[in-house]
Amino acid sequence: MIQLFEQTSIDSNCDIGPNDAPFTMPLMPHDHVFLRLQVPYYLVDFNGGGLPIGANISVSIWNVVADTQYCGYGAPSTNRYLYNFVNDGTKRIGEYRFMIPLRLTDDYVTKAFTVVAGDNILATIDGVNYNWIYGTDSIPYPFLEYVSGGICVRIPTSATFTLYVNGSGVIAGNLFTDDSTTCFTNECFRVRIGVQFGAVWYYYYTKVFQMVKCDEDTILLQSQYGANMVDCAGQFYRGATNYLGVNNLYLRIAGDTERVPSKLTKIINAKCFQYKSDITKQIRLRSLPMPSWYQDAVETIALGKNFSVDNDTYQIETENIFENNDNIGSVFQNLNVILSICKCENVFVC
Repeated sequence: MIQLFEQTSIDSNCDIGPNDAPFTMPLMPHDHVFLRLQVPYYLVDFNGGGLPIGANISVSIWNVVADTQYCGYGAPSTNRYLYNFVNDGTKRIGEYRFMIPLRLTDDYVTKAFTVVAGDNILATIDGVNYNWIYGTDSIPYPFLEYVSGGICVRIPTSATFTLYVNGSGVIAGNLFTDDSTTCFTNECFRVRIGVQFGAVWYYYYTKVFQMVKCDEDTILLQSQYGANMVDCAGQFYRGATNYLGVNNLYLRIAGDTERVPSKLTKIINAKCFQYKSDITKQIRLRSLPMPSWYQDAVETIALGKNFSVDNDTYQIETENIFENNDNIGSVFQNLNVILSICKCENVFVC
């Protein structure tokens, strides 16, 4: 998300209401950090029309309080993260996309395997089953499609993990050759992306992240955009082949859901014959208050197709999805939206 970056000298938490608490972006230990970074296109022009790659890119985790580096992931050759880029001279878009595995401790590993359309996948993590048909069903989180046909999952090293594809056992490999090393604790942190244009390094810092402890406190939002689209935030989506996330967007928010009454409809003709009925099950999604730049990120995901909440696909029923919170002097708003599952329809024959 391009709006998740800021300059270190301009902290977004300095521009909040008097009754707003400092805002941090939530992450769970099994999450990856997905970032989209657009650089000013004049830098691409100065660079001869190309984007720096390889050794001219660096990633590090940054201590917010001390304004120092927790640790550096280095260049992509370290194989501690994945990245890709798009350079479109017509649209004047130079954009990087990163998938960065969190290194809270060395107790997690990212497993990866390949599949083709129609494969029936059954995976088990510590007794919890995940089953889907690739290319037909949505991929259950925490499994991610990091490239077309490539699936990965970040799991504790102590977890019992089994994998079957079309009924045959498969040994998943490690996606990263270096998937360890503690970089930070539960303190607040930023991700710093460095890009070298010519002899000068340009550094971009995300807004503040923080680890959370309970799955119940957060919700993962996901959606997709088609190839060669530019969304309302100005982000470009290249073709799916070898492009991180296959044009999926991921964002975690603090909030919860609750079941609300379903919508039921019966249609009866003039002879009192019920010839059609349908039911739509609904939930309400509420979040804790968030600043406008995070609302923008949520709205970008809400506008995509296959919008899902904790891996369940929903349709958005509410037109205005954010509302003012009740705290006087607050500029934050909270998400309050009704979501529905596609209705079940029955047609009766006379």
